Amino acid sequence: MTPAPNNVFRGERSLHDFYDPEQNPPTPLVELPESLNPFLRSHNVHVYVKLHSALPAGNVKSLPALNMLQQGGIDAGFALEGQSAAQISRRKEGSEKVSRIVEYSSGSTVISLSILARIMGVDDVSAYLSNKTSDAKLKLMRFFGLKLHLFGGPSQPEPLDPRGGIYKALLRGKEEGSFNPDQYANPANYESHMRWTGPQLAKQLPEMDIFVAGMGTAGTMTGTGLALKRLLPTVKRIGVTTAPGDRVPGPRSEALLAPVEFPWRDAIDAMEWVGSADSYARSIELCRTGLMCGPSSGFNLQGLFQHLRRHIEVHGDLDALRKQPGAPIHAAFMACDGPYQYIDEYFSKLPTETFHPIQNDVLIGVDLYRYDDAWELQPHKAFELAYTYKLEQCEASSNEEHSKSTSTSGSASVEELADRLADLRRPSATPSDISVESSTSSISSSSSASDAGFRASKSSSATSTAGTSPERSSIATLRKGVKLLDLRGSSVKSSRFFQATSVELQHVSETSTDPFSDPHLLAEQWKELDSLFEPDNSRGLEILSSSSSVDSQDQPSAAAAAAAAAQILVVCQDGGASRIATSVLRHRGYEASFVAGGASSWTQRGWPVQL
Repeated sequence: MTPAPNNVFRGERSLHDFYDPEQNPPTPLVELPESLNPFLRSHNVHVYVKLHSALPAGNVKSLPALNMLQQGGIDAGFALEGQSAAQISRRKEGSEKVSRIVEYSSGSTVISLSILARIMGVDDVSAYLSNKTSDAKLKLMRFFGLKLHLFGGPSQPEPLDPRGGIYKALLRGKEEGSFNPDQYANPANYESHMRWTGPQLAKQLPEMDIFVAGMGTAGTMTGTGLALKRLLPTVKRIGVTTAPGDRVPGPRSEALLAPVEFPWRDAIDAMEWVGSADSYARSIELCRTGLMCGPSSGFNLQGLFQHLRRHIEVHGDLDALRKQPGAPIHAAFMACDGPYQYIDEYFSKLPTETFHPIQNDVLIGVDLYRYDDAWELQPHKAFELAYTYKLEQCEASSNEEHSKSTSTSGSASVEELADRLADLRRPSATPSDISVESSTSSISSSSSASDAGFRASKSSSATSTAGTSPERSSIATLRKGVKLLDLRGSSVKSSRFFQATSVELQHVSETSTDPFSDPHLLAEQWKELDSLFEPDNSRGLEILSSSSSVDSQDQPSAAAAAAAAAQILVVCQDGGASRIATSVLRHRGYEASFVAGGASSWTQRGWPVQL
């Protein structure tokens, strides 16, 4: 069967073809650079990684999974080369009876089975696995739609131990409509590598001298080793097992290989033990250089390096491994999967100094909610949102009274109204000319939305004459349903907003710096504000629900807060803390906004905040 032209897969069986190795180019074989190969310059050893991690399912186990399903008759669509029509027909008949697949596996094998079985029309796939499997792997398997059944005892039980998950999966597979591929005893496991991996390697690297692979079920090493012995008889085959008492995802210790029925002993010429620390260290080196390989891949590379060092220690050189004196040595090892599902384990297995420290790590676990630029209001927009007010002009030069009223919905812009209001507070308007009424509430005392708000007018004793400035008065009121929160507290010395509820906070004040330039301050402000506005925080509810129309003896509630604060406008000195507060309030379900630049931006425009 030839690969798909231009690696394009079409038609009803496009996914079948995509997962068929015979319709794909071989997986890459990449030589390691000198930075990853300490034997290149010193001993002329060229090391290559066989990236079965680049298979469509992302792992080497997809090949035995495919072969076991094919041989089990789950899908006749993957036609085996050389099979007769009668054989294909029998496989198709078998597939019609299977509605459930069950396999003992803690990762790649059962994930591959799940993907391939669904392509073949079987959606019900169960994974039997150890209760010691990492949370990341459990989530990964659930992500792929697997049904998980956990078992206690050893994480790698003996296949025939009636207490273990392997044996129980075997029993379940004998039930009507069930199929247990049984990767531990099914020869289709290692035969997949005789069929695909070995021939690929022989074509890609006919000068190969050494091949290395880890041994778990021993399928990869058995099938590839037997194929290479036939295709490249001089290749030295090295099987790698875990050091006693240690664990690397995938491979087993030599002791646990004893009951494996595959002819793995005929497929290897030497064996190495490798520990987990070296495996993860080699893996991360590969990944950081651009080769996405998991810990079992680093395990295999470390096994190769150990073998070379041991050979040098015993023989003084590597000449016995060369085809002829002075010839280079070409060695290949298997990359089984990628690193991503093992991220947590890298951090537990490797020294802390392997990873750069996180700067500003005080921000981890805080400032968790979204921000939106639409919540940031320029001062004139905030002015319009918060207040309703009128400016009145009266011409005193005639006995006729002419008045002109303008509101925020009238012809004057918000900026014009605010600027005209600001005129009343300019130095030319002396204290004797202007009387001030202001209303500022705190947590314990609130202003009524029906208050007259603030007034500035000429003294009642002053008289108007022709040619003098018209008499002006301004009346502003906080809009109904608007709650203005001033995070600077009641002790603010200047620019206190009228009809605002002062919020007393430990980490926010009139002199606070920008929290987004100070990670520690940001963390403290967020934690304080997030706690304050939690749904069951009575103090926060009191702040949001405070109103003269609410009996002070009433217990504040979320409903009262929502009713009293249909729209919340938050202000601080420079806009930073109010930005955080708005994010928190929005997360709690309130309609909140904040003044861009805070009180500083407001007053820079000359607009009054307290009259």
